[in-house]
Amino acid sequence: MRDIYEANPLLLEVSFAAGYDGLSSMLTTTYSMEGDRLEILLVYRRVESLRQFGRTLETDSSNRGILPNVDAVIRRSMEVKVGTILHKEFAGHGVFKGRVSKIDRTDPTELVYDITYDDGDSETMQLAEIRPCLDVSADPMRKYAVTELLGAYKYLEKRLTGECDRSYDCTQTYLVYEVAQLFDPSFLLENAVDAAAVQRLAAITPVARAAGGKLTRC
Repeated sequence: MRDIYEANPLLLEVSFAAGYDGLSSMLTTTYSMEGDRLEILLVYRRVESLRQFGRTLETDSSNRGILPNVDAVIRRSMEVKVGTILHKEFAGHGVFKGRVSKIDRTDPTELVYDITYDDGDSETMQLAEIRPCLDVSADPMRKYAVTELLGAYKYLEKRLTGECDRSYDCTQTYLVYEVAQLFDPSFLLENAVDAAAVQRLAAITPVARAAGGKLTRC
């Protein structure tokens, strides 16, 4: 850690930020599933949430904003100059792409930036207003963070889909978690459950055995 800090302190900051943004949810999910009560009813939905985060992370076009601390660290280190790209959200109108077209240096202590948007509109902003809007999607440090985080989510995906050594295959266990949701009253209220869904309970060995090995329509 000291070597990294001395060579590239920004890399260390980004690494810590990436760990928080991308892995803290894994830790909290793990802890929330500990217990011997009704946690089993919630496992599938919570893990699916993690999987969705991983899919979003892998899609460059939709992962803007899902690593807020990484983005903030990188933005803080960026030099804002003519041509710098930003994305600003206008309430009720969406997000618009713009770029710095001019910098007014009349007051060296408070630079004023002219911003021109792709739709032709323009406005002036100060540095504190620009920072949160800076586009960091193409920044090498952010790409590094995304690549490293994806390793964890791809590993999770392989464990859940059986694309791994047999001893680490969790497909059957994950199927049990999925069908166990049928014992959750809130799940039944929110989803249409038919006979085919009930028959999937055969994935739970004790249930299948209790039904004589056959689950039929009630």
